[in-house]
Amino acid sequence: MKNWILALAFLCGVHLSQAQVEGVSTRTSSSEEHGFNKENIFAGGSLSLGYQSGFDGTGRSTNVFNAGVLPEIGYNLSKVFDLGVSGSVNYYSYSFPQYETVKLKTTTYGFGAFVRARVFDQFYLQVMPELNFSRTKETNTSYTYKYNINSSSFLVGAGYRYLNEGGRSCFNIAILVDLGKDDYSPYKSYTQNGQVVVVPIYRASYLFFPFRK
Repeated sequence: MKNWILALAFLCGVHLSQAQVEGVSTRTSSSEEHGFNKENIFAGGSLSLGYQSGFDGTGRSTNVFNAGVLPEIGYNLSKVFDLGVSGSVNYYSYSFPQYETVKLKTTTYGFGAFVRARVFDQFYLQVMPELNFSRTKETNTSYTYKYNINSSSFLVGAGYRYLNEGGRSCFNIAILVDLGKDDYSPYKSYTQNGQVVVVPIYRASYLFFPFRK
């Protein structure tokens, strides 16, 4: 709750600062003045595909393959703020060079809400709390374990938006980090000694405005 209050206060400060720099606020369109405008709805998302090496929580050397899809839908609230919700489905396959017979596969489902604030030009800041639900299967020659882990994350970062000509679609690229305290977050990594490490999260997404003329 404290994270949410601080984040919203910060984004509101950004909005007020930008208004002061502009000096005189511009008038919005008549549809914006009277509230909801369906032309401000956007949808889209991104695909993820990656491979990395590191360590798990027990200090084992680990190779990880990842593939996923991250849909989102939102509303362009003003020239500064975007609000929306997002989801994610990610598949992870782990192998352990020191233990070749051990295989671990995880599917993670995530649900979150985000706020984006454009600080200047097309650059923006983003805050997104998220809930994650992981389903894991670990196999060896002599056993099979299945277990579930629920976790939370609090993603904060910055990005750049490229708005295509005509304003009917845009391309976003962002760098985020998880500032939450949950060690089981899928966005946390580990050192060889088992210490939690915050790693950068890179995301690129394509969004379109289905009702915009």
